[in-house]
Amino acid sequence: MPIAHVMEAFLEKSQDFSLFCFAIGTETKS
Repeated sequence: MPIAHVMEAFLEKSQDFSLFCFAIGTETKS
């Protein structure tokens, strides 16, 4: 598997995780 593909998938997962954490944070604040 090409390293670029691995990095791309990893970045996509990181973005999803960041959005998830952001959603949790906003819910906690309000």
